[in-house]
Amino acid sequence: MGKFKTALLAGMVAALGTFGSANAAPITGTFTISVYQGNGSGGSGAPEEQAQQTNPLISGGNLLATGTYTGAIDFSDGGTNDIATFLSSAGGTVDPALLALAGTPLSSGGFDLTSVFVITGDVGGSHLYGSISHDDGMSLYDGPGYGNLVAGSPAPTVDISTLYSNLTGQFQLIYVEANSIPAVLTFNVDRIVTTPEPLTLSLFGAGLAGLGALRRRRKAA
Repeated sequence: MGKFKTALLAGMVAALGTFGSANAAPITGTFTISVYQGNGSGGSGAPEEQAQQTNPLISGGNLLATGTYTGAIDFSDGGTNDIATFLSSAGGTVDPALLALAGTPLSSGGFDLTSVFVITGDVGGSHLYGSISHDDGMSLYDGPGYGNLVAGSPAPTVDISTLYSNLTGQFQLIYVEANSIPAVLTFNVDRIVTTPEPLTLSLFGAGLAGLGALRRRRKAA
């Protein structure tokens, strides 16, 4: 097979989409994290304990800090009950505004003091499939205004894994830590499907046209 056709076929594979499958690994990138905290109203069924956009603790009056985080979303705290320690547990780069929360507890027993983490990021045109390990509740959204629920297990729970599929573009992950530690949040990616951008498709079409012209010239010769 000639070099030109080999390169074209490689471009077709890239244009039509790449399907990857490997062992799960935490998503890694730069994310914005906002931390809210308040009274959990004393019960597991209270709205303040639910990892949802409607959680009343997600308000300006309850905002402790907002900052960027660069690294893997693979957080855990089994002993210190400290927000800064939790966010530093994966070894990423934590914004000083978030590190300033050192000494601030994640939660307390009896569904009293409760923290809500709102994490936003962008996976571009890729479509992600995987699972999220969490203790307590979490919900994952994408789409315009984060209006599409991709996966949800919002109620307080022991450490469990919730599957998600077809996450794309900008996303919002809401995680609640309630009723004292342990705290676990690991955002695993099992498979990535990439799709062609419009420019890639136009180049792909131009490549096919070029191949056709080359074949016509060869026949004429």
